[in-house]
Amino acid sequence: MLSWGCYGIPGEDSRIRQVILTELGKEAVTKGWALWGKAQASLQEYLGEEDLATLVLLLSKLEALVP
Repeated sequence: MLSWGCYGIPGEDSRIRQVILTELGKEAVTKGWALWGKAQASLQEYLGEEDLATLVLLLSKLEALVP
């Protein structure tokens, strides 16, 4: 058991592992989502709507190159 959760509980599909979060883990996820939202808002403010849309399109094209 880790301080943030327990990993490795098999799911219905053998490729899936369920994670059970402790309260510390839940707090970490909550803080992480808040920081992610701030980062996204900061990037949108810096780039503007048009450039952000262009960035998303270009990143999607790059992602499509990965098999």
